Amino acid sequence: MRTRRLELLRPGEILAEIGRCAAVYLPLAPLEWHGPHLPFGVDPLYAHELALRLADRLGGIVHPCLYLGTERERDATTLKSLGFSGSEWIVGMDFPANSLPSLYLPEEVLAIVVRHQIYLLQKMGFRHVVLVNGHGGRNHVAALKRIAGEISIEGRGRVHYVFTFPEGAGTWSRRHHASTDETAVMQYLCPETVDTAALPPPGTPIRARDFAVVDEDGFAGKNLPEGTITEDPRTATPDLGERHVSAAVDALAATLREMLGGES
Repeated sequence: MRTRRLELLRPGEILAEIGRCAAVYLPLAPLEWHGPHLPFGVDPLYAHELALRLADRLGGIVHPCLYLGTERERDATTLKSLGFSGSEWIVGMDFPANSLPSLYLPEEVLAIVVRHQIYLLQKMGFRHVVLVNGHGGRNHVAALKRIAGEISIEGRGRVHYVFTFPEGAGTWSRRHHASTDETAVMQYLCPETVDTAALPPPGTPIRARDFAVVDEDGFAGKNLPEGTITEDPRTATPDLGERHVSAAVDALAATLREMLGGES
C-alpha cells in the first residue's frame, strides 16, 4: 500500500484494503509525565509506531493515535514502596516533585470515547479492531479489556487488545516507568526527544519519588528507605531500544495472526 495511515488514504484505497484485510489498529495512551528526560508522548508515540509496523507485517490500516488514557490514585502499599508515607493522594505518575501534571481522563470518559470510536470503525466496515495500548495503568487496561470483550460479544465484529510491552518478549522488566527500557525505545524512535542530562549526573542514585522514574525494584520497594531504582535510564542505548521494538513486533504479530485468522 501507499501508506497504512487512515488519515492519508483516499476512500477507494480504504475500501480496497478492507477487501484484503478488514482490520484497523487503534493506538492509544495518555500524554503523561515520564521523568524530566523523556517527552510526555512516550506511550502514545510507541503505540502508534508498533501499530504501523504491525499493519505493514499483517495488513490492515492504522487509525490516528488517540492521546487519551486514565489513572487512579495510588494505594497506601504502593506509595510506601515508592518511598512515600502512604497517606498522600497521588494519581498515577503525578508525583509531588513533578513540574507538570499528566493529562489523565476520568475512566468513564475514556470508556465512552473509545467505545464509540470502535463503533465508528465498525460502521466503516472493519471487522477487526485492534486496540494497541501503550499505557500500563491498571484501571486503564481493565477498561480497554472490558470494552473489547463487551463489543466482541455484541457480534458486530471482534475487538482485540494488545500491549506495547508484551510479557515474555524482549528483556524489559514487567513493571517500569521512564526507566531504562522506555528511555532506550525513545532513543531509537525519537532520539531528539531524549535528554538524559536532565537526570542527576552518572553515579548519583535516582530516587523514584524525586523524578517519578520507577523500575520493578522501585515498585516492589526493594531499595527503601532511599527508594532508589536499580535500572539506570542513563545507560540506555538506541540499540537496546531497537531490540525491544523488534521483539515486541514479533511477539504481537504472532499473537494477532491467530486472532485475526483469515484476515491477515
